[in-house]
Amino acid sequence: MIPGSAAAMDEPRTAAAWRRRIRLRTAWLVAELAAWAGTVAAGVARPDDDSIGLAVRTTAAVLVLVPVTAWTIISARRVGRILRTYAWEPCPCVFDSAGRDTQISLRPEPGRQAPFRTVPFRYDLSRDGGERIEEVWFAGDFRYGGVVSPPGGHRPIRVIRANLKKASPRAEPGADTLAEKAGLTRAGRARSAG
Repeated sequence: MIPGSAAAMDEPRTAAAWRRRIRLRTAWLVAELAAWAGTVAAGVARPDDDSIGLAVRTTAAVLVLVPVTAWTIISARRVGRILRTYAWEPCPCVFDSAGRDTQISLRPEPGRQAPFRTVPFRYDLSRDGGERIEEVWFAGDFRYGGVVSPPGGHRPIRVIRANLKKASPRAEPGADTLAEKAGLTRAGRARSAG
């Protein structure tokens, strides 16, 4: 555990990065909806072929973009929930790039390895500012997932187990209740990328 913090969100750089992510994604959602409303209003005010065509194309784009942006906001809120529940703990790691997926394997203790993948999108965490990373900060449950960041907590990224079937069933008493509180599990079952 990082000294002096009860929760990862207590780290100022982590809280600032998380707030910045929420603001940015909310701004994208507002911009998408404003663009759609503007083109529809222009099409209604001046119903010529160009205005109506633009309104139709914008509506089609918004039907795809708004759900994706809303999904990223929900995912960012889940990251916040995990960061408020768990403390950061430094963890040695190894990156394995197989095809398009970069998997990060955390080593919480000698002889034990926990493979994770980033969600909802793929991120390459193997470098931070050009430097190769050999240790990350982890907040979460090694059996299900959590949040990783380069040391300092300035880039929190959500991760889930790469293969939940191979997850270690060992846990400290109360760990399942904590995982449920953080949103890593629901009714005793691991949550997926959503």
